Amino acid sequence: MTARVAVATARYGDPWDELAVLSGRLAGALACTADVDVLIPEGGASAPGTGWDGACRLLRFPAERVEPRRRAAWRTVVLGAADDDEPGACACPRG
Repeated sequence: MTARVAVATARYGDPWDELAVLSGRLAGALACTADVDVLIPEGGASAPGTGWDGACRLLRFPAERVEPRRRAAWRTVVLGAADDDEPGACACPRG
């Protein structure tokens, strides 16, 4: 039985966009040993759909951008309260 994996990315298919190319290469590499679904959110009036890019199945679905205040609240919950401009203190263990 072949494993099925998914790559979730907001940028895919644009040969001039480095992150889109990286997403495509990652999905292609995974497709060498697994069935790959690439999950691509589409904003606005774009219709959801299914297609193929080589061995990877592309699944486009409607999505809305999360408002910045809500995203910041989730980031604080997950990562804690930290200033983005402050790299933070590093306390490396010494043995």
